[in-house]
Amino acid sequence: MKAYTKDVIKTISKGMKRFLALALISALGVCMMSGLTASCDDLRYSADTFFDEQNLFDIMVVSTMGLTEEDVEALSRIEGIEEVEGTFSETVHTKVNGQTKQASVNVLSQKDINVPYILEGEMPLRADEILVTQKYIHDSGLSIGDQITIEEKMEEDTEDDENASEEEELEEGSIFDLELEKEYDESDREAIDTDDYTVEVEEEAEEPNFLVTTYTIVGVVIDAADVNSSEGAVAFRSNSPTDYTFFVRPDAVSSDIYTAIYITLLGTDELQCYSDAYEKRVDEIVTILEEEIKVDREQARYDEITGEALEKVDDAEEEMTDKLSDAEEDILDAKVEIEDGWSEYLDGKQELEDGEIELAEAERKLLQAQRELEKAERELDDAEEELEAAWAELEAGEAMIEESETALDEAEETLNESEKTLDEAEAEIPEQFENATSIIEAEITAIDLEIQDVQLEITTLEREIGELEAREAELNAALEQNPDDALARIELTQVQTSLSEKRARLDLRKQELTNLETQKANYEEALADLEQQEEDAYAEIAEGRQEIAEGRQEIAEGRAELEKNKQELADGRVELEEAQADFDEAKQEVADGWVELEDGWDEIEEAYAELADGRQELEEGRAEFEDGKAEYEEGVSEFEEKRQEALDKIAEARQEIADLKMTAWYISTRTALSGYSNIKTDAQCIESIGKAFPVLFMTVAILISLTTISRMVEEDRGLIGTYKALGFTDKEIRRKYVIYALLACVLGGVLGDFLGFVVLPKIIFTVFGVMYQLQDYNLYFNWLYGIGSILLFIVGIVGAAVVSCESELSHMPAMLMRPKAPKNGSRVLLERVTPVWSRLSFLNKVTARNLFRYKKRLFMTLFGIAGCTSILLAGFTIKDTVTQLMPSQYEVTYQFDVMIVSNDNEKLTEYLDDNHVRAYINPMITNVKVINTDGREESVQLIVVPNDTSLRGYIQLVDRNHKKVNLQDGMVLSTINVAEVQGYDKGDTITIQNMDLVNAEVEITDIVMNYLGNSIYMTENTYKDYFDDYEANGAYVMLNSSVGSHEVYAKEMALKDGILSAISIEGFLSNFDSVFRIINLVVTIVITLAAALAFVVLFTLSTTNISERERELATIKVLGFFDREVHAYVNKETLILTSIGIFLGMPLGKVFGIWLMSVLKMPSIYFADYLAPISYVYAAVIATVFAFIVNSITDKSLDKINPVEALKSIE
Repeated sequence: MKAYTKDVIKTISKGMKRFLALALISALGVCMMSGLTASCDDLRYSADTFFDEQNLFDIMVVSTMGLTEEDVEALSRIEGIEEVEGTFSETVHTKVNGQTKQASVNVLSQKDINVPYILEGEMPLRADEILVTQKYIHDSGLSIGDQITIEEKMEEDTEDDENASEEEELEEGSIFDLELEKEYDESDREAIDTDDYTVEVEEEAEEPNFLVTTYTIVGVVIDAADVNSSEGAVAFRSNSPTDYTFFVRPDAVSSDIYTAIYITLLGTDELQCYSDAYEKRVDEIVTILEEEIKVDREQARYDEITGEALEKVDDAEEEMTDKLSDAEEDILDAKVEIEDGWSEYLDGKQELEDGEIELAEAERKLLQAQRELEKAERELDDAEEELEAAWAELEAGEAMIEESETALDEAEETLNESEKTLDEAEAEIPEQFENATSIIEAEITAIDLEIQDVQLEITTLEREIGELEAREAELNAALEQNPDDALARIELTQVQTSLSEKRARLDLRKQELTNLETQKANYEEALADLEQQEEDAYAEIAEGRQEIAEGRQEIAEGRAELEKNKQELADGRVELEEAQADFDEAKQEVADGWVELEDGWDEIEEAYAELADGRQELEEGRAEFEDGKAEYEEGVSEFEEKRQEALDKIAEARQEIADLKMTAWYISTRTALSGYSNIKTDAQCIESIGKAFPVLFMTVAILISLTTISRMVEEDRGLIGTYKALGFTDKEIRRKYVIYALLACVLGGVLGDFLGFVVLPKIIFTVFGVMYQLQDYNLYFNWLYGIGSILLFIVGIVGAAVVSCESELSHMPAMLMRPKAPKNGSRVLLERVTPVWSRLSFLNKVTARNLFRYKKRLFMTLFGIAGCTSILLAGFTIKDTVTQLMPSQYEVTYQFDVMIVSNDNEKLTEYLDDNHVRAYINPMITNVKVINTDGREESVQLIVVPNDTSLRGYIQLVDRNHKKVNLQDGMVLSTINVAEVQGYDKGDTITIQNMDLVNAEVEITDIVMNYLGNSIYMTENTYKDYFDDYEANGAYVMLNSSVGSHEVYAKEMALKDGILSAISIEGFLSNFDSVFRIINLVVTIVITLAAALAFVVLFTLSTTNISERERELATIKVLGFFDREVHAYVNKETLILTSIGIFLGMPLGKVFGIWLMSVLKMPSIYFADYLAPISYVYAAVIATVFAFIVNSITDKSLDKINPVEALKSIE
C-alpha cells in the first residue's frame, strides 16, 4: 500500500502541469458556479438579518379613507399575526440651505416595528426631538444638537397636495359643512336684500397634525424601509416621493387617524425573507385579510364617514329651511310696504294740484292791495316833508336852549366838583406821600433780603458745581484706564446730568440777582421824586381855588338869558305836535297796509316753495318707489336663485356622498418597498448571469478535463500493462487514476469554493456597499452549491478517468505494453481541393493532415476556444449594452438640457423667463403606481403634457420598431421596461394609482422606448378624464449656447425657493458609471474567468498535444529539424485551431449574449442588446494573445524532448 501511494504521488509530481491544469479548471468552474450565486445569497441573508433586527413589517395596510383603532383591533384578531400597529406619517416642508425640500415625517413605533437603525446619537426622549437620515445631514450640513423646523403642507399653501385622501376631508367636515347665515338688518328701504340670506359650503380650518414644528436632532439613522443608498447615482431607482425621512415620537403628533397599519407575522423571523416559504406565508395571511376582513372594514369605514357627512347635510338642510322661511316672511312684508307707498304717492299728488289753484287767487288779491297802498304813500310823502321842515326848525331851537342849559349846569357842577376835589386833595397830600414813602422803603427792604438769599444760593451752587466737576474729571480718568467699567460709566452719566442741571440753575439765579438790584435802584429813585411832588401839589391847589370863584360869576349871568328863550319855544311846540299827531296816524295806516301786503307775498312765496318741495318730494318718492319696486323684484328673483342655489348645494352634497367611492384597502408586502425590491431584483439579475455562464463554462471545463485525463491514461498504457502483468487487479489500477482525478477535483473545488464564497462576495460587496445602506454583509456557505459543484466536477473528471481506464483495461497486458499502433493515414478534405493543396508547402500540408488526423483534439480545441470566446463575447455584450444605455437615453431619447420639479409653478415659470433659457415646456411630473392584472405594483413616473404642447425636441417617443409616436389626446404611452416587467403590451388594460390612492383603469395605446427609468405619458385632457387634480409642476428646459455649464445652471436653479429638484443631462452623464458598478464588476469577473479558462484550455490542450505526439516530434528532430522549426510545426496548428475556434465562437457568443440580455432584468432599466464591433476584436485578441503565451510556454517543453529516449523501444 505504501508503494501504491508513492506511485500515485510520483504520477502527480511527474504530471504536475496536467494535475494543476485539472485543479485550476475545477477551481474556475466551481468559482463560476458558486461565486455569483453565493454573493446573491450573502446579499439576501445580510438584508434579511438587517430587516429582522429592525423588525421590518411583513404586511402594510393603507386605505383611501384612513385607518382607525377599530381596524387595528380587527386585524389583531387574525390568527398568525404577531403584532399590529397603526402609524402616522405626513409629508412636510423644511428648509435646507435656503431651499424648500420635502420630507416624510414618520412616527416611531411603540411596538418596535420598523425601528430605524441608529448610526449616531440616540432615540428621541421628548416630543421636540427628531431622528434624521444621513442624506439630510450630508445635504444640510447640520449635526446632532442642531435644530430643524418643519412646516406642514396645509391646504392653504398647497392646492396640489390633496394627498390627505377622501377620509381626511370627510373626517374633518371639510366638504360637507353647509352653513346658512342670516344677517338681515331692518332698514327703511322697501325691498328685501337677499344677500342677507346666504348658503355657503365652508371648509373648516385644517388643524395641524404636529404639535411641535421645531425639533432638535438627536440621532442619525437608516430608515429600515428604505435601504437604498442616498448617493445621487442610484437615486433614480428609489420610488420615494420625498427628499428626506424624519422620525418623531408619538406624543409629537395629534392625529387619531392612521395613515397605515404595520403587521408582523408569527414565525417569519425564522424564514429568509426572500425565500419562497416566506413569501408563501405572507401571501397566505394577505389572502386571509382580503377574504375575511377587508370588505367588512372597508364597508364599516365607508358607513362611518358617509353617516357623519349625511348627518351634517341633514342639519344644514333643516337650518336652511328655517332661515328661508324667515326670508319669505320678510319678502311679503316688503311687498305690503311697497303697495302702501304707492297709495301715499297718489294722495300727495292730488294735494299739490289743489294747492296750486288756491295760491293763484291769493296772488291776484295782493296785487290790487299793493296799488292802493302806493297811492296813499305818495300823499303822505308830501305832508311828511312839510312837517319835517317845521320840526327841524323847532328842534334846532330847543337843542340850542338845552345845550346852553346843559352847559351851564355842567359848568356849575364842574366847579363844585373841582372845589371838592381840591379840598380832598389838600387833605390827602400828607397821608399819600407818607404812605408812598413807607411802601417804597418796605419794597427796598424786601429786595435787600431777596438779594441776600440769592447770593447765598449762588455761593452754594458754585461750590457744588466745583465738586461735581472734580468728580467728573476723576470718572473720565477712570474710564480712560478701564473703558469697560460699567458702574463708573453710569455714575459719570449721573454726574454730568446733575452738573448740567446745577449750571442751569446758577445762571438763572445770577440773572435773578441782576433783576433785583435793578429794582432796588428804581425804588430809591422813586423815593427822591416823592418829596418834590408834594411841594408841587400844594401850589396847584391854590391856583385852582382862584379859578373856581371866577367861573361861578359867569354861570349866573347865562341862566337869566336862557329862561327867556325857553318860553318862546314851548308855545311853538304845542302847535306842531297837534299837526304831527294827525300825520302819524295816517302814516301808520299805510305802514300797516304794507306790512300786511308783505306778509301776504311772503306767504305766497312760502306756499310756492312748499309746493315745489312737495312736488320734488313727490317725484323723489315716486323714484324711490320705482327703485324699491325694482329692488324688490330683483330681491325676489335673487332670493329664488339663492334658495335654488342652496337647494342645489344640498343636493350636490348628497350626490357627492352618494358618488363617494367605497373605501379601498390596499394590502401590500415588503415588495412595495423600493430598497427591498431592488435587493431582490439585483440578486436575481446577478443570479441570471451566475446561472447562464456556468452552464457553458462547466461544459467546456469538463470536456477539456475529459480530454486531459483520457490522454493521461493513454500515455500510461504501457505502465497499465505492467501493472496487470504484475498481478494488480483492474480495480487497483483504476483506483490510481480515480485518486489522481479526485485529488485534482477536490483541490480545485476547495480553491473554487474559497474564491466563490469568500473572495468574489467580498469584491461584489464593495459595490453593494455603495448601492445599499446595509451595515453588515455576512458570508454564508451554501452546501448545495459548495459541495454540489465539486461533486459535479468529480463526476465529470473522475468519470472520464474511469471510462478511459475501462477502454485500456479491456486489453491483455502484452498488448498494452506494446506501443499503440498509429492510425492509418488517409486523405483529408483539403487534399481534394487541388488548386489550394497544390500551392501548400510540405510543412503546411503536414500541418493540415495533423489537424484533421487528430479529430478528437480538433473537436476539443475548437469547442474549448469557441466556448471561451462566446463567454467573452457574452460578457462584452453586457458591457456594451450597459455602455450604450448612456447615448440611447441621454442623447436620443432625452433631448432636453435640464429637468426641473417644483412645488410652486408660478415661481418656476418666473425663473425660466430669462435669457439663459431658449425654450421650455411646463408638464406635470409625478409618481404613480402601475398595477397589472395580477396585482403586481411598480412605481413609475407619470408625465402629463399640457394641452397644445408637444414633447418633440424634448423627449423622443419611438415604438419598438423605432418609429416615431406622436402623443395625442386619449393616448396612454408606457415605456418598454415597465411593460415587460409587468407583463402587459399594447392594447392591454392596466390600473394606474396616483398619490391620492385614486385608481384609474387605462388602455395602453403604445409601448415606447426608454432605457433608464419607467414612465407613463399622457396629455392634460387625457389625465383629466381619469383624475381631477391636474397642476403643472415641472419643466423640460432647453438652454442657450451662452450657458457654459448645464450642471452648474441646474445646481443654481435647485437652490431657488420653490424648486424641489433640478438635474441636467450633464449631471446624469457624470453619474452614469457609478449606477452600473455592480453589472460592470460582474462582467469584469466573468470576462476574467473566461479569459483564465481560455488560457487553461489552450495550455492543457497544447501540453496534451505535445505529450501525445512526443514520438512524432522526436522523429522530426532526428530528421534534422531545428528547434525553431519544431516550434513553428506545432504552434502553427495551435494558432490555426485558435483562429477557427474564435471564428466559430463569435456567432455563438452573439446568440448567447442576446439570450443573456433577455433574462437580465433590473428595475427601471431596459437592456437593448448591443455588441460593439470592437468587442469582437477584443475577444479575438484575448484568445490569440493567450495562444501565443501558451506557445511560448510549450516551446520549452518541445526543447526538452529527447529523441533517443522518445524513440527507444518500450519493449
